Formats: sequence, C-alpha cells, structure tokens
Amino acid sequence: LLPDVMAYTSLINCYATAKDPGKAEAALAEMCRSAVKPNTIAFSSVMKAYIEMQRLDEAEHVISRMRAAEVQPDLQTWNSIMNAADAAGDVKRADQLYSDALLSGAVKPYA
Repeated sequence: LLPDVMAYTSLINCYATAKDPGKAEAALAEMCRSAVKPNTIAFSSVMKAYIEMQRLDEAEHVISRMRAAEVQPDLQTWNSIMNAADAAGDVKRADQLYSDALLSGAVKPYA
C-alpha cells in the first residue's frame, strides 16, 4: 500500500506533536517526492512543529512555502502563527501576519 494524504498528514502531525520539526520536514519532503500533493494540513502541521519549538522564523517561512506549492493558508493556519507571534511578545510580527492574512482573503473581519 502507498501512503495517501491522510497517512502523510497524520505522520507529520505526530512529529509536530513530538516537537520534532526535522522529522516533520522529512515526512513533508517524502510526501512532495511522492505522487501525493501536500495540503494545508500537512504544511500547517510542519508549522506547528516549529511553533512548538518557538522557532517563529521557520514557522513563518512555511507560509511562503505553502504559497510556492500553490496551497493557500487557511484561517486556522493564520491563527496558529499569529497566536504564536503574540505569545512570544512579537506584536509587530503578529500585526504583519494579520495584514498578510487579510490580504490573502483568509481573514474576513466583516463577514
């Protein structure tokens, strides 16, 4: 049997929960090499691994990697990184991320 999207995202999320971004990245890379296209959950789980380790630069970089892979960050993805920036006391970064989320259309404050 070959792994599908659910199998890969479950594996990546397990590594993220275990606070192991290296293994989460390796699983995402394997997913990319396979015929399975990464989805928002896969990328968000990698982001979660970086957030768990308080590595916000790498977590934020996942957003640009998602866009390069033509996967749009959803509201939950944006909330994760914005909350992490806020929890780290980086209000300027949280504000910039919020602006990016607004421009992407994922956040609709008046909907």
